[in-house]
Amino acid sequence: MERAAAELFRPLGLLTLTDDGAGVQSKADHARAIANGLSLVLECNGERAGFAMGEPRDLDVYLQEIDVHPDFQRRGLGAILLNAFIEVVRARGAASVILSTFRHVPWNAPFYAKHGFAELPQTDYRPWMRAIEQEQAKMLDLSTRLFMRRTL
Repeated sequence: MERAAAELFRPLGLLTLTDDGAGVQSKADHARAIANGLSLVLECNGERAGFAMGEPRDLDVYLQEIDVHPDFQRRGLGAILLNAFIEVVRARGAASVILSTFRHVPWNAPFYAKHGFAELPQTDYRPWMRAIEQEQAKMLDLSTRLFMRRTL
């Protein structure tokens, strides 16, 4: 599902997908999200249509990944999944949800802005965000990226 959704970035030249699984969340990342109670799967008509996963970071939760399979996109399912994730995080008592995304891709930063997320100034980046940037720099042009936060 994640690889299929990521294919939408290929024509934009923003993401390089390889056959070895680089650029997608590892099984260990998924297992950690499940163990932390921060893994959601969205089903539509009995089929897995999307997922969201995150990890606790200090008083916040980092939304690592949210994907809707291309066969189920453009139906509002991404918004449903995002709102469900936010409700889970709010119930945990987190202060905010933080994510890293593409700045100008319509279904990335503009989508999140529509749902209450705001760009986080680089001066407010925490050490763990800098570490994520270092990892992203191995595969992505960081000038296309930003962190966003929604306070709960």
